[in-house]
Amino acid sequence: MDGFQARLSSSLRLQLSCVLAAVMFVAAIAAGTFSFITALRSANDLQDDTLREIAALALRLPAGTSLARPAGMPASRNRDARVLVDTLGGDGSRSSPLALPAQIPDGFSTRDVAGTGYRVLVQTFADGRRIAVAQETDLRDDAAQDSAVRTVLPLVILTFVLLVAVTVSVSKVLAPVTAAAQELDARDQHDLSPLNDQAVPIEVRPFVVALNRLLGRLAATLAVERRFIADAAHELRTPMTAIALQAERLGAAPMPDEAKARLAVLHQGIVRGTALLDQLLSLARARLQPSAERHGTSVRPALRRVLEDMLTMAEARNVDIGIAEEADVRVPLSEADLYVLIKNLVDNAIRYGPAGGRVDLAVCADVEHVVIEVVDEGPGIADDERERVFAPFYRGAGQDQSGTGLGLAIVASIVDKCGGKVAFHRRDEQTPGGLRAQVALPRLTSRQQA
Repeated sequence: MDGFQARLSSSLRLQLSCVLAAVMFVAAIAAGTFSFITALRSANDLQDDTLREIAALALRLPAGTSLARPAGMPASRNRDARVLVDTLGGDGSRSSPLALPAQIPDGFSTRDVAGTGYRVLVQTFADGRRIAVAQETDLRDDAAQDSAVRTVLPLVILTFVLLVAVTVSVSKVLAPVTAAAQELDARDQHDLSPLNDQAVPIEVRPFVVALNRLLGRLAATLAVERRFIADAAHELRTPMTAIALQAERLGAAPMPDEAKARLAVLHQGIVRGTALLDQLLSLARARLQPSAERHGTSVRPALRRVLEDMLTMAEARNVDIGIAEEADVRVPLSEADLYVLIKNLVDNAIRYGPAGGRVDLAVCADVEHVVIEVVDEGPGIADDERERVFAPFYRGAGQDQSGTGLGLAIVASIVDKCGGKVAFHRRDEQTPGGLRAQVALPRLTSRQQA
């Protein structure tokens, strides 16, 4: 009950349906009661008119005509049609089976005879004869109630039909609001285009207009942040590059061994700082920039470019890197995002895999998805850490390799932008070590590329 009340207080559709249903229900009860009473009275009046017509017919019979049923004539099998017509003696005697007194006044009355109720009409002829026309009240009431029920029944059916129609109509009227909500919910985090405020009811339009203004302000804020990232990338990389060049020139100059050792430590710090800066900027771009170009990007060129750029690192660790399977398909990512995605996965595979190991890349595709796999022979990722590794700066226990802890966070941000999924599995069931990184991306069809 509490759940229904909470839903009622928060659902405009349910509130409208309940209010309209309650009003219709009360109106139907009032109209049904009035119709039932009116129909019941009309049925009783009609039956009284029938008794009058029978009495008028009896008045036209010649004097001395017997009104009793002839001997041997069977009684009517229709109980509703039974009407008793009896003659009352003018001298006080009575031949009526209803045992009515001779002094009974003319007109309608209700009499109880032997525990049975009768509706009786008494009339006096011009020659002094008196007749009584009677019908059982139970039969009259049953017939009147049946007539009243038949009168009210269409109203009851109409009420239920209207209740269903009201519910459907309210849902249909509010359908544009639901459609707008679904459209907004289906967007990715970078789609801040305004909603169509002409497609919603005028009562909801001010809310949609205000929401569009909010989306416009958010879009302007994100544009400022993108410009800031672009400027920061230029302004920060320039001095870091200059420092690296000065350190290299300093290393060529003659100096004591102790100074050379300290210069080597400084050079390593510069390299780590430059790598951290690049990763931070890549993470910021992945989270702030739109997800994809209209025509998408082919996977094969990006895959080969990553191999070319990572070959030096692989040779330094004596790692055999190659492509096991390659499909030329397009995914809804920009060229830069796709390159960064694959490069971070390969970088992790080479960095954390054993020296002299093997790294295999594969691209598989079906009708709807493109799966990029990077398989290495490293220690893998523990089951309880496979969700936490996507957090920025998270490094698993026992890692002795240098790194920024941002690579997988960048991968997760890029994958989320296009509605993909990334998961880690064991290389195979027979081998305890190794890691299989799988990234499933939506595949662009030829119609979407057009």
